[in-house]
Amino acid sequence: MSGIKKIAFILVILIFLLLEVVYLDKIEIHGIKPDLLLIALIFFSLQRNLIFGLGLGLVLGLLKGVFSAGPLGIQMFTFGLCGLVIGKYFKFIYKQGIFVKIVTVFFLSIFAGLVYYLASLPIDVLPNLVTSFRGIILPAGIYTAIFALPAFLLLQKLFYENK
Repeated sequence: MSGIKKIAFILVILIFLLLEVVYLDKIEIHGIKPDLLLIALIFFSLQRNLIFGLGLGLVLGLLKGVFSAGPLGIQMFTFGLCGLVIGKYFKFIYKQGIFVKIVTVFFLSIFAGLVYYLASLPIDVLPNLVTSFRGIILPAGIYTAIFALPAFLLLQKLFYENK
């Protein structure tokens, strides 16, 4: 990544973080918001490899944990796992079209929600898994996937149009 691309990468992460922390409350539906940092993790990890995906996942999970009300380590763990998963399969997914990438966002969002739910059990008493899945995890996956399409198209244009 060139120097300008590195700066643009950091700016995108900061903008996504700012949008997620400050503005997404205005478009939440029944307390559910899209996960812009997960979208950024998937997009950038698809361009690189397993180690990059893991590292970026840990950093974005730390940022998400710092700026959310939930326990700090669980976000790092969840995003780190997502970074590992996407990094492991990036060669296959990267070669696919935008639809496969959006479906990947959907399933990784559900995976992240389930991991977060299961990791939170000892700390918080949460409703049962089926209720949480139907009421929170699945709608969050759909909402995040909907936001992933314009985000991926914009990021693709910003970072990889000149290839």
